[in-house]
Amino acid sequence: MSQTIQTNQATSPKRQTAIKKGIPLSSIPTMLLLGIVPLITRLKVMDATEEVKAVFKQAQIADFFSYHKATFILLLAVTMLVILFFSFSKEDLQKYKELKVFVEALGGFLVFSLLSTFFSPYKETALWGVPGRMEGMLMIGAYGLMMLYAIYSFKEAKHYTYIIISLSFLVGVLTFLGIFEYVGHNLLSSTDLGLKLLFPAEYEQLKSMLQLEYTEGKVYGTLYHYNYMGSFGALMVPLFATLCLYLKDIKAKVYCGFFMLCSLFLLFGSTSRGGLIGVALAFAVAVLIFSKNILKNWKFTLPVALALVVVVVGLNVMTGGTIFERIPSLIKDIGISLSGSDQDFDYKDHIPVRDITCQDGKAILVTQTDELHLQLENGELKAYDQNQAAIKLIDQGDMVTLADERFSLFTLTKVYDTDNNWAAFTLVINGRNTFVFRMNDQEGVYMINSFTQEKEDIAYPETFGFQGKERLGSARGYIWSRSIPMLKNTLFIGHGPDTYPMEFPQNDYLGKYYAYNTPNMIVDKPHNLYLQIGINQGIVALVGFLVLVGAYIIQSLRLYIFKRRYVKEEIIGIATMLSVVGYLGAGLFNDSVISVAPIFWILLGIGLAINNMNKKIERA
Repeated sequence: MSQTIQTNQATSPKRQTAIKKGIPLSSIPTMLLLGIVPLITRLKVMDATEEVKAVFKQAQIADFFSYHKATFILLLAVTMLVILFFSFSKEDLQKYKELKVFVEALGGFLVFSLLSTFFSPYKETALWGVPGRMEGMLMIGAYGLMMLYAIYSFKEAKHYTYIIISLSFLVGVLTFLGIFEYVGHNLLSSTDLGLKLLFPAEYEQLKSMLQLEYTEGKVYGTLYHYNYMGSFGALMVPLFATLCLYLKDIKAKVYCGFFMLCSLFLLFGSTSRGGLIGVALAFAVAVLIFSKNILKNWKFTLPVALALVVVVVGLNVMTGGTIFERIPSLIKDIGISLSGSDQDFDYKDHIPVRDITCQDGKAILVTQTDELHLQLENGELKAYDQNQAAIKLIDQGDMVTLADERFSLFTLTKVYDTDNNWAAFTLVINGRNTFVFRMNDQEGVYMINSFTQEKEDIAYPETFGFQGKERLGSARGYIWSRSIPMLKNTLFIGHGPDTYPMEFPQNDYLGKYYAYNTPNMIVDKPHNLYLQIGINQGIVALVGFLVLVGAYIIQSLRLYIFKRRYVKEEIIGIATMLSVVGYLGAGLFNDSVISVAPIFWILLGIGLAINNMNKKIERA
């Protein structure tokens, strides 16, 4: 930001001199975490542990977005710890004492996260995180340290300038990349410079094999996925919009207004419904806080609001309606979610296969109208219906078809062993690979995990709610219905940070088939920040987190609500709080991820520091 935000507090001559000389040393780690680390994107091929292999069915995982970010985050967290060790003072200790309830809530969150790691059956994953996500206990601890460090390092409201500079730089770079993504040209994967940044020399040969996941018209920049760009937008739009509307300095208004528009582009370009929900929630809280001010200055507020609507609608028209493309589906999903579960709905009535059992050496596939029995007889695969009438199998080289209209949807693709013997087959339904079966004389025909080659049965896990709504929110209804019952096992401690995919019932193949139109889908996250914490780190850790953010929001409302006038320190306090609210709202649909979460934890710490300053100003 071009102009430093003023403070009403007296500033010592020593500190004034330090600020004039340049950026305070203590602000540099925070600025790097906010402005630079989210942009790091570079390939790292990681060997999967046995527990990760069993779930993801990969021996190695190619990670563009998380490993190197995690490395820098942990290095900066260590730097923060060193700075705290050498410069922490009694004055700083007093600040933490004044924020006792928040520090204790954070402590509860971290302690029970640590206990979940210690007692986890997946200790290595719980400590480091799943390859490609890297949000294990070390990262959770780094988040907590970031918040405490932000409280420590934010000593004067003037320092907010450095926060805005860092965030506006990040927004600017992501907007630049996003504009090209939006029109179908990903600069990182389609230019020589981008490819050099993405691929280290040792992975040069992988350029033609590995590509960034990319969908034209959806913006994700360097944040891993467009959903996480939505979470980022939910952080940035309320922040820059509040500063733009309520700071009095004209240069600051123009500066923040520009980056507000950039943030809006990133939000709508992401098409993330979670991000839209987060911004809508932050907007509702903003209207509540500024209600008296809005009514008093309606002649100014109304034209600004109308102008913003015109800009957004204009962008939508210019982009052929893509800005608002997911809003109708969001409204539809909200309507469906409020209508109540259909207790008579059975998803198995809507898929080709109702059940698969393997017993007595045969695989039995229950269809909507009959049964298909597959078994070995004298080393040859045979098929029968439920009445044991034979069904002719037609060998067509590497594929086998069934000469019966009742099973016309099914074909078998042969899988050969190292001796070129037909040892297994993939069941293809409607042209899609689904289940894999192995055959041998000792055990007959049985279903297997395609990666581990071990026997596998279909699971029918306990569900809660969303009956008939499994496809709600891009199958979030399915995930939530299976995830909520998992909380019964994590009342005290969880399974360990980032271990959700190991505990989710991945062999709920028929449920996945209905929700995703394929059973071969790995559910690696709950698409909900609160379920993520509750399952991974336990209900007690979730309560600690909710107390932390809830107490912060309540404190902020008490400080700022229903005022007619605000000083600059209060405006930046409100802007920070609304940013946090936006992220928490997006968390109803999105998870924590290291591309965005550090920004949230730092802003939360800064918000607490600002509130503490403003409480002192009020008392003075």
